[in-house]
Amino acid sequence: MKTLVINLDKRPDRLSFITNELQGHGIEFERVSAVDGDLVDLNKLKESGFGLYNDWIDPMLFRGLTSGEIGCALSHIQCWNIATQLEEPVLILEDDVQVTEAPDFKEWETLSLAYDIIYLDHKEMLPEHTLTLNNRFQSICYPYWMSAYIIHHEFAKKLLTSGYLNNIIPVDELIPVLNSNRTISQDERVTKVFSDLRDKIRIDGGIKCLAYNNKPFKQLPRDVHGTNTEPPVRDSLTVHCVTIGTDEDKCKYLYNSVLANKLSIKNLGIGVDWEGGTMAGPGGGQKVNLVRDFIKDKEPDDIIIFFDGYDVVVNDSLQTIVERFFEFDCDLLFAAESNIWPDSRLRDQFDNLQPYPFLNSGCYIGRVGYLASIIDDYIPNSEDDQLFFQKKFLASDRDKFKLDHEHYIFSCLAGAEGDIRIQENGQLINVKSQACPCVLHGNGGNNTKSLYDSLVTKLGYHKHPQWLGYINNLRVTQEAPEILSMDMFTNDDCNRLVKLAEETGGFKPMEGDKFPAQEVRIRDIDVELFEEMENHFKKTWFKACEEYWWPMEMHGLRDAFIIKYSPETQASLMTHHDASLVSGIVKLNNNFEGGATAFPRQNWSTKESKKGRLYFWPGQVTHAHSGEEVTEGTKYALVLWTSRFPGDRNF
Repeated sequence: MKTLVINLDKRPDRLSFITNELQGHGIEFERVSAVDGDLVDLNKLKESGFGLYNDWIDPMLFRGLTSGEIGCALSHIQCWNIATQLEEPVLILEDDVQVTEAPDFKEWETLSLAYDIIYLDHKEMLPEHTLTLNNRFQSICYPYWMSAYIIHHEFAKKLLTSGYLNNIIPVDELIPVLNSNRTISQDERVTKVFSDLRDKIRIDGGIKCLAYNNKPFKQLPRDVHGTNTEPPVRDSLTVHCVTIGTDEDKCKYLYNSVLANKLSIKNLGIGVDWEGGTMAGPGGGQKVNLVRDFIKDKEPDDIIIFFDGYDVVVNDSLQTIVERFFEFDCDLLFAAESNIWPDSRLRDQFDNLQPYPFLNSGCYIGRVGYLASIIDDYIPNSEDDQLFFQKKFLASDRDKFKLDHEHYIFSCLAGAEGDIRIQENGQLINVKSQACPCVLHGNGGNNTKSLYDSLVTKLGYHKHPQWLGYINNLRVTQEAPEILSMDMFTNDDCNRLVKLAEETGGFKPMEGDKFPAQEVRIRDIDVELFEEMENHFKKTWFKACEEYWWPMEMHGLRDAFIIKYSPETQASLMTHHDASLVSGIVKLNNNFEGGATAFPRQNWSTKESKKGRLYFWPGQVTHAHSGEEVTEGTKYALVLWTSRFPGDRNF
């Protein structure tokens, strides 16, 4: 019986672990390169005949499909294809399992003749519906974990033709959907989803499943090796984080905290004339109107998170915020505070038994479609947004529109000044509700603002964090005549730069450019990011240039921009020189075909270039180059021009 081990290319640590683990028990295996969900191009996936079940709702977390779950499912599908091709049962292992008892391949081969799937590790979610067969085996009802199992090749073939490939859900949920008419949730939406799935994914004749009482394998806890299946949700669940701050200097704390926690945020107030009043009295209706305009073209199931711009910091990950929102099982959730403002006459209409009874409009999260129905009419820009939302809440279905009464996500400081602490690990805690909020809102008067500033400083959000991780390896390699390379950016750096460029948007040629390309300048993303890059290059790349091309002197970073090529936009760029002393390029993604930067004089191209590695050359005269046609997918690259003389800037 062949053993297959699923392992991501970017997790050599896990491969080393599982190799030692299996070799120590005499188990030989074949490595299956796992699909990295972060790199999956969904359009290309659909063209390959696959499809996601976009209505998926996790029965416990009440969230959609994550990129990691997509990659995990595709990885198991690869293994089922191998079993089908071999025409024999196979043992499939994920790379984070331990062997807990001596393997018995003889017994496994015998059992595989009678069963479609044998769980060697699992967690039964409905144990009351299972049956102990004897001292070694049990039946299963709703098994989680596909970390270690044996699959019969005929059953693998059935899975591949069941409809699953066109309706991908988390692979852990597939057997429960097929094996039982039950779910682990009483939620009507989940029940409807499972019913729909059983119509779309079908296997005739039922499934013969078996599980061990004493499991031969055990999946390690996530805190040992971490997880690659729970990154922020994507596509099937798009999240928009927004704020409104017409004075960006006052948004510094929010910007710093968002960057530190790896969120991205869009400021709807940039370039807007503020007509929403001041804190001297009620106002802020313009915020409602700006948000309404923003969500007009967004999907109803998208998630929107709103933060006030001048007195809010984020202190947790986007994933945590979204997952906590789903735990409320509602469509819209607002922050809550202990003070009723601006109209105290509404006090008795709220649930005064709650620790923080009253709606605060400084932070909220919800489904775009439901929010749109709440704010479907314009209000005067100078009217009060908090009063507007309080009245909407009081007139709405309380199952759909809820308040964060215990500060589980949003903590409003006014009236709770004595309740908020910072723990040793940097997490906020509300000692009154015992919740650990993800967001701190410093609403209130001068004393409250002083406390807020103090907490922000202790959390470290008064200082701008570093945007990128970088690789501090100064080793330089010559790739071709006068073309050098060195490691520069991590994989996460590259992914973040692509994300920032797309969120900034506005890819276009620079005005007057003789060789126009689709570009977003780093300074348009953020000036501090440009300055951070330049400072890092002075210590690394510039130093390498001056050593190699001595006695040449580097003068600074002339420009930095991200280019985007695709068959649908601009696919190539004609041969040209750069207006640069030394030029560089960094490939930011891999999921495209073609698109190499070709140097005809040097008879070399970046076709085999490594993601995140900087390739650089003299910018003028000798190193003309072109961008070859991108035939599939979308190429992103960071282009770097250095100054030809002091003060030479392309902005």
